Amino acid sequence: MYRQELKTILKTTRELVKSSDELSALVQSLSSAPGIGFITATTFISEIMEMKRFNHQDQLACYVGLVPSVISSGEKSITRGITHRGNRRLRTILIEAAWIAARKDPSLTRKFGNCTYRSNKNKAIVAVAKQLLFRLRRLWIHHEMYRIAS
Repeated sequence: MYRQELKTILKTTRELVKSSDELSALVQSLSSAPGIGFITATTFISEIMEMKRFNHQDQLACYVGLVPSVISSGEKSITRGITHRGNRRLRTILIEAAWIAARKDPSLTRKFGNCTYRSNKNKAIVAVAKQLLFRLRRLWIHHEMYRIAS
């Protein structure tokens, strides 16, 4: 029953994407990135809705929740892990996609390696997810396909 409902939702989503040329092109552009498939791309689009509302990539990273949590009081400031605020769905799918992207894209592999050298793998993959987010933003804004950097 549950599986059949998911199949129906996926079929409906695919038909909706095919019916709009603009949406189809955007999904194709985002899906060209490593680790981003059809479901991840459509989830990303449905959660962001309009990329122009973010003036800068740091605003987008804050919306997704890929920024550190900072506690400050007077002159004292403590930086912790990523904030629990932000869009939980987007943060989760981007971190999952980053694990794949870190294996497929050489520049993201280097980023992961450099960050792992300084800290643990979980913190490193968040840095890769943030970099992937910035690249997805660029794909969305410029309507271009992903190019593997060397």
